[in-house]
Amino acid sequence: MCSIFRRDTLEKFQLPIDGIKDGITSLLGEIQKNMLVKSRERRDKKIVEADSLDGILKGVDGQNFVKAGWCGSRDCEDKVKEYAQATARIMCDEEGVPEKCAVCGKHAKHKVIFARAY
Repeated sequence: MCSIFRRDTLEKFQLPIDGIKDGITSLLGEIQKNMLVKSRERRDKKIVEADSLDGILKGVDGQNFVKAGWCGSRDCEDKVKEYAQATARIMCDEEGVPEKCAVCGKHAKHKVIFARAY
């Protein structure tokens, strides 16, 4: 028998030595799926929406990713960087674009995720 300890679930169990290769291969696939699900859940809990510069600041101060409308202007992105120490990381246009830019209030061209680099 071989002792196994899963660091993802903190579960300890025994596997027979005969067929250990197949058992470990299957176990590694299971662990990968479990870690991916947990990672996505943790990521999704850290995404908040904002419709103002203050909302972006509050979101990133809470160590979140902040979805907000953006007009596409470099000035608005620079203002977020200066005010909240965050930058645009991802465009989420497929989800629909808010009506106004969270920074300047003009028509938004994109929905982006702002975040800080740590």
